[in-house]
Order: sequence, then structure tokens, then C-alpha cells
Amino acid sequence: PINERFFLGGRTTVRGFPQDSIGLVNLNPYGYPIGGDVMENYNLQLNIPVYKSVDFFIFQDGGNVFLDTSDVRPLALYKSAGAGIMYLSPIGPISFSYGFILTREPYWPAGGVNFTVGTSF
Repeated sequence: PINERFFLGGRTTVRGFPQDSIGLVNLNPYGYPIGGDVMENYNLQLNIPVYKSVDFFIFQDGGNVFLDTSDVRPLALYKSAGAGIMYLSPIGPISFSYGFILTREPYWPAGGVNFTVGTSF
């Protein structure tokens, strides 16, 4: 069932992409992602302390969704990179960032804003 499939894109997986936008669009006649049973995802982030409880960070994320294990192509990843600022508040981290989509489809924007409260991953 589609509600048990993996989707990627958005503030907790591949930042800069629209939420849940990565997921086998070409199999759906309406152009909506249908997800997959296998996913590959990575997140790299470098935090640089700026002042007391404030960090600047840069990141690079990537991932893809595949229908099943026979379709997996480890290097066929959608990637993004960006930067942001994080405040380490008493209730948890609060961050604001912008991710640029590095490998994009024509119908995706150039990137997107991410706002998170708490840890992303």
C-alpha cells in the first residue's frame, strides 16, 4: 500500500526539496510521487559555533527512492546543499536554512526554505 512506502524530500530527509517529492513520479500518470519500498538517504552537516548558543551550519543531503531492491542504483541520487543558522534553545534546537537543489527535475523549484524545531534526524 502507498501509505507504507518511502518518500524523500523536505526538512528531515533531503532539505531544499518539496516535502515527499522524491519517489517514482514517472510511474504515476498524474505526476505525483508514488513512493517506493527501498530508500537511500544521507545527510552531512558541519556546525560552526558563532556565539554562545548560536551555530552557523552548512549541509549536503542526498537520496532516492526505488520500487524494489532490483531497481537500486546507488549513485542515482537527488542532491541538495545549503546553509543555515541554529539557535540552541532550552527547549531544543531551532534552525532556519535554505537548501539549493543540485539535481533537479524541471517541475521542482531551485531550492527551498527549511524551519525546524527539535532535531531533524
